[in-house]
Amino acid sequence: MGKRINLFKLFLFNGLWAISCLPTWLGFYVSLPFFSFFQRRKLLKIVRSNQQTEFGKKFNFKLIHSIADFQRHVPVQEYEDLKPFVDKIIAGEEGILTEDKTILLEPTSGSTGANKYIPYTLALKKEFQKGFYTWLFDVYLHNPCLLLGKSFWSITPKEKINQTSRVKIGFEHDTHYLGKVSQYVARHVMVTVPDGLTTEEYLKQAYIALKNEPDLSLISVWSPTFLDCLFNRLDCSPAQQWKKMHLVSAWGDANSKQYVSVIKKYFPHVKFQPKGLLSTECMISFPLERIKNRSVLSYQSHFYEFLDKEGNIYLADQLQEGRTYTVIVTTSGGLYRYNTHDDVRVNGFYHGLPVLEFVGRSNDTGDFFGEKLNESFVSTVCQQVFKQERITPVFFVVTFDKTRYALLIEGGNIDYNSLGYKLNQAFQENFHYKNCVQLGQLEPLRCQPITGGIQQYTEFYLRKGMKLGDIKIKALDTQFYIGGING
Repeated sequence: MGKRINLFKLFLFNGLWAISCLPTWLGFYVSLPFFSFFQRRKLLKIVRSNQQTEFGKKFNFKLIHSIADFQRHVPVQEYEDLKPFVDKIIAGEEGILTEDKTILLEPTSGSTGANKYIPYTLALKKEFQKGFYTWLFDVYLHNPCLLLGKSFWSITPKEKINQTSRVKIGFEHDTHYLGKVSQYVARHVMVTVPDGLTTEEYLKQAYIALKNEPDLSLISVWSPTFLDCLFNRLDCSPAQQWKKMHLVSAWGDANSKQYVSVIKKYFPHVKFQPKGLLSTECMISFPLERIKNRSVLSYQSHFYEFLDKEGNIYLADQLQEGRTYTVIVTTSGGLYRYNTHDDVRVNGFYHGLPVLEFVGRSNDTGDFFGEKLNESFVSTVCQQVFKQERITPVFFVVTFDKTRYALLIEGGNIDYNSLGYKLNQAFQENFHYKNCVQLGQLEPLRCQPITGGIQQYTEFYLRKGMKLGDIKIKALDTQFYIGGING
């Protein structure tokens, strides 16, 4: 009897959550044929709402009446360009980037561990919810068995933050991204972990909470490698522990593709859905099951522009299939023409809406002697050569070793000399890299084995002060080193 009551409660609260997302999902499809008009309207609404801000006055928002005006008056922004404005918000000043009050600053760390603080307004939260709710209803629609199970969601562990700002720093819990109704419902269907824990404490408490939850059916985390961190202490098979497990959602593009095997290791028969492109700053895309879990532009969330390698700017309805672009975003939180440095490839269109695949970061580069290697290129080359050589690595990363690049790779029977030679030849498709090798500025790339690569990589960046949820294993990372590499 108790089990039936529990199943009824799960069905009730999961159903309420799904129904609360239905209007957003319907709005997505109703507006889909007119998404380019919706994008223009979104931009002009943001601009008109913020004409009297310090940023709006500096860049003449009053004179902006079209997308072309906006592009003419406002240059593409890096975080460093916005930092003086963010510093004023930290000091408690209002009307700096947005007329809406900044409710908090969400920290996110780059590869150096230095924090960036992203302003959040209520309007920005709603923009995130537009994409998230559309995706969530789609998940329930195509996986109704999830209505009878519990979920575990983790964006990033919430550690204690030293409050030095006059504005609140950080969401207290991942569910605070949601609206009040969703927050209430989520508490009844989610496996929760206390806030304010260290990374190790978080992993321990999450493991305990999950082990005591037999109805787990959905796991949504950032990286597949997080499951290794979470389950490597498990004394039984996760597939046996959670027999109702149906869906795992995690990164599955770019360098994360290779780590999908981690999910299959723990849940060999469970459905996997690659996440779209989501960051602290913005939501760019989310997956839809009806297009084979590929991700579409979250056009209702923000205003998007796309930068090609030649420096040309395009709108969402001007993109070409097969080409790669860097995403530039304008949000209701005060990011205007913000360069995300996220590179996406257009893999097709869904009713005209671009289907996007994340391929890497345009600012993750190696350029010690003018070789100009970037992560998108390195990731693509490595995956191509691995496929040719029938190598399925457990872990790999290309780093820099004083006078040459080095591939650290784990797993399988590998001829390191042969692999190094073939990768070096493939890297020379990049003219600048080839030139540096021919001039003797760079020695040819070499390969060497690494053991426990995922753990070593994670621990390296935790020591540098990064949050666990910000650590993303990259194909090219010239900062990562182990004994014998980079000193």
